[in-house]
Amino acid sequence: MEKTTMTVTIDAGLMSMFEQRCAEIGISIEEGFARITSAATLDMTFLLELLSDPFYSEVNVKKLREHSESVEAGIAALDRLVAESEYA
Repeated sequence: MEKTTMTVTIDAGLMSMFEQRCAEIGISIEEGFARITSAATLDMTFLLELLSDPFYSEVNVKKLREHSESVEAGIAALDRLVAESEYA
């Protein structure tokens, strides 16, 4: 698919909130805009919901970091993370 560059002028506060929301759900700003434009053109709607991926939730990322530190310190094994995961 050929890509093009788009320049958008947007309120600074709204852009900051959009950046934060994209980060929370684990997508880039570019991906966020791509999803919005796809919904507007393909689905003919501007009403859409950007759902978060539970893998990127604050709680899960914190668990992953803590476990990674434990593995690096030789305290834990890699299989414990999968067994304790609420997504397994």
